[in-house]
Amino acid sequence: MHMRRSSSVPYHHTGKTPAESPATTRRIPGDLSELPALLDELSEALFASFPRRDQRRKGRLYLDGLLTTHGRKSIRRMAYGRGGTALEQRLQHFITASTWPWTPVRAALAAQLERAAPAAAHVVQLLSIPRSGDQSVGIAHRYDPHRGQAYRGQQAIGVWHTTARLSAPVHWRLLLPGEPVAPDTPDGPPAAETIQDCAAAAALEATRLTGRPVPVILDLPGTCAGTALDRLTEAGLPTLVRADARAPAVIADPALPGYAARSLSAWRILALRGGLRHRGTAAGAGVRVTLPHGSGEPLYLFGSADASRQLWFANAHAETGGSPGALAERVRQDLTRVGAHAGLRDFEGRSFAGWHRHITLASAAHAAAVLALQQRTTQHAA
Repeated sequence: MHMRRSSSVPYHHTGKTPAESPATTRRIPGDLSELPALLDELSEALFASFPRRDQRRKGRLYLDGLLTTHGRKSIRRMAYGRGGTALEQRLQHFITASTWPWTPVRAALAAQLERAAPAAAHVVQLLSIPRSGDQSVGIAHRYDPHRGQAYRGQQAIGVWHTTARLSAPVHWRLLLPGEPVAPDTPDGPPAAETIQDCAAAAALEATRLTGRPVPVILDLPGTCAGTALDRLTEAGLPTLVRADARAPAVIADPALPGYAARSLSAWRILALRGGLRHRGTAAGAGVRVTLPHGSGEPLYLFGSADASRQLWFANAHAETGGSPGALAERVRQDLTRVGAHAGLRDFEGRSFAGWHRHITLASAAHAAAVLALQQRTTQHAA
């Protein structure tokens, strides 16, 4: 990504936000000296679809607020010390009451990331968002499979542009179990969805958004994603699905003739083939199986190349530019290191459209930060 001198709001913000304490201070670690110029360039691309200059200015201010405000990225905190109540009202309207569509912004973000570092895969993961109260869209009792904890709040499916060195979300879909949505935007899902339906829809939408089919990695621990895998396979997308060791599969491998058509656990099937060692990410390198409740399409079961010993199902098209386990771990690391500090979980409004606008801009802030950190790492290595 071409760099140029920043001409807008400086990155370093010294003003304290309301009710700030050391316990609530969150900052992205690392040298972000390249960030202002990156934000200028990224903003120009992201907000090109906005018809009005004041909208583009608010978008740039919002990005800056996400990356410079200490603690939770509420609109009040982001406005404090920059423009006070007047700016707070303008940003509130920009997110919750304005009519700008988020899809073109996400498409522009994906294009910028692709130019900077072509994706090895789209990693699909759950984002758990604990929330108090029950007025926001999507609030329910949830389970976070990554932390093994129950909570009350929102849950979203994120599709992350991922390489071996960086990742950033380019598309989101909010899970809405058990509650129809009042459609305040044409981009909203019309009704409740299962995790599988939501994940498949998000991956397909991201492919249309980017215009380039890349391998999809469904990293949804504790969830049998057979339905999602069927939908993505039918669409012709190379897809890998993280498998629970106890997940049943039907053996269809000619190398195991004595076990043909038997249903065994994924762990047991790989053990029959001489242990759980890595068998590659190419589809043909695994054990050929089908899923008991799937479409009957041939799949391949293999163990991840990294030390996690994760198991994966892959369709016949699947191959990635790296271990699927390592790429999924990259997303988890970047979420913790950057995304959580860039406001991905911090929207405090109630509307479906407001949530999507906020998380779209938080995704852009995350992308700017990881690109800045990557540039600094590359410069130091040189």
